[in-house]
Amino acid sequence: MALLAACGGGDLVLPSDGQPAAIQIVQGDGQSGRVGVALADPVVALVSDAQGRPVMGVSVAFAFQGESDASVAPEAASTGADGRAAFQVTMGTRVGGVEAEVRVSDAGSRVLSAPVSLTAVSADANGLAAVSGDGQSAPVGAALPDPLVVQVTDGFGNPIAGVAVAWTADAGGSVSDGTTLTGPDGLASVRRTLGPSAGIQHTLASATGLAGSPVEFTHTATAGSATALEEISGDGQSALVGTSLAEPLVVRAHDGSDNPVAGLAVAWIVGEGGGSFAPATSVTDADGLASARWTLGPAPGRNSATAVISGVGTVGFTATGNPGTPPGLTLETQPPATAERGIILGAKPLVQLREPDGSARRRAGVNVTVALLPGGATLSGTLTRATNADGRVEYGNLAIEGPPGPYTLAFSATGYTGVVSRTVTLARAGTTTDILSDDPDPSPSGAAVRVRFRVQSAGGTPDGSVLVESDDGASCNAAVSTGECTLSPSTPGLRTLTATYAGSAEFEGSTDTAPHTVANPEPIRTTTHITADDPDPSDVGQPVTVQFTVTASSGAPAGTVTITVSGGSETCSASVAAGACVLTLTAEGDRTLAASYAGGGGFGPSTGTEAHRVLAPSLPPSATASTIDVKDASIEVNHDTEVKVVVRDANGVKLKGITVTLSATGDGVSVTPTSAITDKEGNATFKFRSSQPGTSTITAVAAGVELADHPTITVQ
Repeated sequence: MALLAACGGGDLVLPSDGQPAAIQIVQGDGQSGRVGVALADPVVALVSDAQGRPVMGVSVAFAFQGESDASVAPEAASTGADGRAAFQVTMGTRVGGVEAEVRVSDAGSRVLSAPVSLTAVSADANGLAAVSGDGQSAPVGAALPDPLVVQVTDGFGNPIAGVAVAWTADAGGSVSDGTTLTGPDGLASVRRTLGPSAGIQHTLASATGLAGSPVEFTHTATAGSATALEEISGDGQSALVGTSLAEPLVVRAHDGSDNPVAGLAVAWIVGEGGGSFAPATSVTDADGLASARWTLGPAPGRNSATAVISGVGTVGFTATGNPGTPPGLTLETQPPATAERGIILGAKPLVQLREPDGSARRRAGVNVTVALLPGGATLSGTLTRATNADGRVEYGNLAIEGPPGPYTLAFSATGYTGVVSRTVTLARAGTTTDILSDDPDPSPSGAAVRVRFRVQSAGGTPDGSVLVESDDGASCNAAVSTGECTLSPSTPGLRTLTATYAGSAEFEGSTDTAPHTVANPEPIRTTTHITADDPDPSDVGQPVTVQFTVTASSGAPAGTVTITVSGGSETCSASVAAGACVLTLTAEGDRTLAASYAGGGGFGPSTGTEAHRVLAPSLPPSATASTIDVKDASIEVNHDTEVKVVVRDANGVKLKGITVTLSATGDGVSVTPTSAITDKEGNATFKFRSSQPGTSTITAVAAGVELADHPTITVQ
């Protein structure tokens, strides 16, 4: 102790023997354990005094840092005779590191703590589930564009590595591996090659004993490229010259495995004998079929025609034109000049049967069929209708679905010459876009928001995609058929979401908006500690270095820490990185230091406190030689005069930070203030006043010592 005093350590305060001075982890730190299971060993903390000896009966608390669903029993324990306190930790449901600390909070003015680091690892494999790759399509015999992926997890959803997954394919297809092992992320995958038959195919992923096994993936095998065009029906018919054949001409396109190929354009070309087709071009359907109605030429005899798919093949047809003068069709009411995609035509076409001489033929039950010219679009509604008793037929529900452009309607009946309408100009269909929901609302900053939308049209089902944007720049895009996408707005406040359907070849674009609130993110919790206040105790006016730390559950807080003092106005500030600032305390007594971190940058505020004692400097005996200076020895009633007390040490050096109390005798006398602290010149200044005449004696007490000087003031 003498050496410490000689080295300037006279103000160092150490815990006395038998008092807590340190805490450390002596067992259980750094353990790993399965999620949801208690650790094999307890976490044991040792509390010791300044001599390194165990301290009994000290309360030790165990607390997790940051977000953790792990648990501990007990949350606080008292040390035994060996100075130890034990805690049993049960891991939570999430794999990864778990940080905690043990703390002694009753170690005088100090907080003793020690960190604890643990690791939660996965439990046994529990379930098998599909991750991606389901619902794909590709041509027969081709590999799917994306791999098939499954994941093996434990009961809490944590990935499990090293599990064997078996894969099997049906419909004559194959997989790249019959068995794969899951990786560190619990994932296993294969590549799938489809079989030769168009249609639905499946792949199974299985793992013995796991919930959800087997997982079934469904794929669509589409036909390959068309290799052939074949006749189905319609060849060898006959009809009156200039009239339509009774049956349409039908062809079929297929690939090398005889799978039908849809979506191919078939051109119908008139050869010998002339005539026409309705339509002149048709498109193969899901069964690979395409058809057209053939109206023969005006001359009796042989007629020929050809169905052609460019690059695939041709099919020839013949028919015989019988001599005679056929009856015909006339269009009494034309369709409208303009129409909107998918919307029923505004004017109803009306067809009249005509005798060969041009007069009306009044015959019921004649089937009249309407077709669209040219091909590339679809005519919907009732396309074949029977005439009434007047030989008339009206079409009330026709609509054109296809790209914008000019079209005509061709009307035909077996044994009658046909008729073609005027041009109908088709426009794109209008649409409406609606934002149905945005979940969650409000959302945390940067969190994923699922936006559901709908695009509708009276003209059919719109195709294409929808772009959803937030006014802070976040966006997402999805197909109209998907109906939703996810974006992550990050700017707090009231945002505007806009869903924009850009339109397509057949549908007009449209938009909708909806308000959305982005909440301020929850700040990261911080902890502020005062780690030292040196010296403690300190003398009045003596600089005190206050050291502090600011920690967080994640990341490194930045900003400023301000130190304040209870019952006073003294403050000092410094950055978190600096970790200390200097404070000068001017009033004696027990004080409380408070370190306040204001937060910022995503970190929340926090405050730590520490007890501190301020002692008045001891007054040397020679201080009785200090003086009291009175500015005016004689004053009038209700007038002020200054009284200055000058405090010196034995060498005449003026003393700073000495508490001086001043008093005066007599009625009506007042002294303000009643006490003051000497400045760096050793001065403490007061004001004297009296409301009554007389003589008053001044007495000053400095640091508990009454000064010898007792001047008087006469009040007139």
